[in-house]
Amino acid sequence: GMARGAGLVFFAYLGFDMVACLSEEVKNPERNMPIGIIGSLLVSMSIYTVVSLVVLGMVPVEMLGEDVPIINALLANACCSHSDQLQPNAIATCLSYGCNPILHPVLYYGSRVVSFGALFGLTTSTFACLMGQPRIFYSMALDGLIFKIYARVNRKTGVPTIGTLITGLVTAVVACLIDLEALANAISLGTLQVFTFVNAGVILLRTTPAPDSLEPSPLINEIKSPLVRNAEAAAVARSLGLVKQTSRQIRHSIRSSVRQSVRIASVDDNGTKPIWLVLFFTISAIVASISMSSDWHVGVLLVCIIVMVICTVFLFALPKSPPPNTFTCPMVPAVPLMGIICNSYMMGSIASSTWSAITAWLLVGVLFYFGYGIHHSELKVKRKPKAAPMDVPVLTVQDSTALLPPTASSDSYATRGGYNSISNAI
Repeated sequence: GMARGAGLVFFAYLGFDMVACLSEEVKNPERNMPIGIIGSLLVSMSIYTVVSLVVLGMVPVEMLGEDVPIINALLANACCSHSDQLQPNAIATCLSYGCNPILHPVLYYGSRVVSFGALFGLTTSTFACLMGQPRIFYSMALDGLIFKIYARVNRKTGVPTIGTLITGLVTAVVACLIDLEALANAISLGTLQVFTFVNAGVILLRTTPAPDSLEPSPLINEIKSPLVRNAEAAAVARSLGLVKQTSRQIRHSIRSSVRQSVRIASVDDNGTKPIWLVLFFTISAIVASISMSSDWHVGVLLVCIIVMVICTVFLFALPKSPPPNTFTCPMVPAVPLMGIICNSYMMGSIASSTWSAITAWLLVGVLFYFGYGIHHSELKVKRKPKAAPMDVPVLTVQDSTALLPPTASSDSYATRGGYNSISNAI
C-alpha cells in the first residue's frame, strides 16, 4: 500500500530534476546547484509531510477521498463536528457546499480558496516542465542525439524558442487526449526510471574512463610517462636555477604522478564490466519488485536477489576513478545501488497497464537512438580516426643542457635572462 502510494505520487518530485537542467544558466553551478536542489528538496519534503499529518488528523481517512483530500478535510470540519463525521452518512452530509449551518466559516471559504489555488499549482508545474524540457532537448541536440533544430537559440531572449514551442504543443495535445490518472501514473513511472538511470550513471562515471581518455592522443607514444617527465623537468629546473624544490616536494610530486598513472590505468582496465554489472543489477531489482507485487513464484525472487548480490560484490571490487573536487555522491557504489533498489521497489507496485505504455515509449526512444542519434553523436565524431601527426621530439635533460651556449655555464646564462626559451620549451 505505502509503496504503491509513493510510486503514484512520485511525479510530485518532477520539478527537482528541472532545476538541474538550468545548470548552464547558474553562476558557480558547482556550488549553487547542489544547494538549490537539496535545499528545495528538504523544504518541499517537510511541507508535504506536515500537511499530510495535519490532514490525516483533521477527519477520518474515509472522508479524504482520492482526488482532493485537503479540500475535503477543510469542508468536513466546516460543516460537521467530529461526532457527526463518524456517522454512516457523514460523507454525503459533511462534504457538501450546501451544508447548513456552517460551523466554521473560515474553513468553509478556505476550501474554496484552496480549490481555486489548485489551478495555479497545476499551471506552475506545467511551466516548470516547459522550462526544463526544452533545455534537455537543447543539450541533446548539441550532442547530436536529436535534431539540430532543438539547439537553435533566440538571439534576443537567449532561450531555445523552437524547442519550447514544440514541447508546449506536444504537451497540450497529450493533456487533451490522455486520461489524467493514466498520465499521472506514466509520469510517476517515467520519473522513477529517470532517477534509476541517474543512480546507474553515477556508478558508471566512477568506474569507467572519461570519454577523452577512451582513445589516447596520437602523441601518446611519443611522450614519456608523467613520472619521467616530472623528474626530468625538476632536474632541468634545478640545474638552471629556475625553481628551488626540497626533496620532500619532489617525492610528493613523484608519488602523485605514480598514483594518478596507476589509477587511470586501473579504471581503463574495467572495460565494459561496469556497464553489464549495473544493467543486470537494475533489471534484477525491477523484476524482483514486480515479482513481490504480482505474487510470482518465490524462485524468481531468489534468483534476482542472488544476481543482485553477485553484481554488488563485483562493483565494490572494481577500481574507481577519483571523485571531482565539486559536490560528489558519497559512498559509491553503495548509495547509488540503494537508490536503484528503492526506485525499483516503487516501480514494481505500479499497474501493469502503465508498464505497457512506458515500455512502448522506451522502445520508440531506443529505435530513434539507433536510427538517428548514434549516427550523429558528437562523441562518435570526435572518436573518428584522424591523420597521424608529425613526430614531435621530446625534450630531455640532455637536450635542455645542449641548448646552453658552450662557453656559458647555466648560472651565468640564467643571470643574463637566456633561460626563457628553455623554460618555455620545458
